[in-house]
Amino acid sequence: MKYIYRQTLFKILAKLPINLGDFFYHSLQKAIGSLDLNKFVERQQKDLEKVTKVAEKLNISFENSTVVEIGSGWAPVTPYIFIHFLKALRVLTYDINEHYSQNRIKELNNIFINKFPKEFKNINGLPDSIRYFPNTDIIKNPPKSGSVDFVYSRNVLEHISPNNLFSIHKIAIDFLKPNGKLIHLVSPSDHRAYSDKTLSLWDFLQYGQGQWDRIQTRFDYHNRLRLPQYIDIFEKTGYKVIYKFHDNPSEIPKNFPKKIDDEFESFSIEELTAGSLIFILEKN
Repeated sequence: MKYIYRQTLFKILAKLPINLGDFFYHSLQKAIGSLDLNKFVERQQKDLEKVTKVAEKLNISFENSTVVEIGSGWAPVTPYIFIHFLKALRVLTYDINEHYSQNRIKELNNIFINKFPKEFKNINGLPDSIRYFPNTDIIKNPPKSGSVDFVYSRNVLEHISPNNLFSIHKIAIDFLKPNGKLIHLVSPSDHRAYSDKTLSLWDFLQYGQGQWDRIQTRFDYHNRLRLPQYIDIFEKTGYKVIYKFHDNPSEIPKNFPKKIDDEFESFSIEELTAGSLIFILEKN
């Protein structure tokens, strides 16, 4: 779907009362999302494989740990991987929406039983080792002080406002154990380009904040933060970056905007085009 059609739909939904707009939006997302759960599992696996390879080099073990996931998504794929393959003790997964359903969990269980029959032969419903906190703002309802070993997020931070990113990381200082760590995978590209190939991955950099706010809605919010801005937030909230990764195109893309907004002029081309970000943080 070209972004202009999707954007028109989102703008219509955004004008409805919040509860009604959310209902129609989530119904639409569920209808679309139910088609690709197998692919979602594969993508999550690949991303966590990248993380575990880095973790091994840094002598980080997830065994017997308590993990907080920020942004549960449509199904408990990440919690299953942490519990069954990385040997975590429990996963607390937080989401401001409620996407899990009994049908979705049953569908996911069947996928894991078929893919990994030894590990998942007795799986039924959502395991007790996974606690789901839907419709929950972790800023207002954080875990207990000093109770968490790891915080993990995948393609979530880019959809959180800078102010809330500050708040989440400030609060995490309290609920993380002294040697606790945060692991973030961030997709800082223009997400509209994933469904509309006429747009570049950096198309939104040409707009001023006022223009961009008129284009996006609360259903597809993207903060547009660049690589140095994430690092700045992490450092200002009390962390040091012990690992970071990003990829870049081999040369300036032909479809990179000819003119970018003044807000981004101070960044190098490498900082502007950095994608597939991975950060591992620890308390400073």
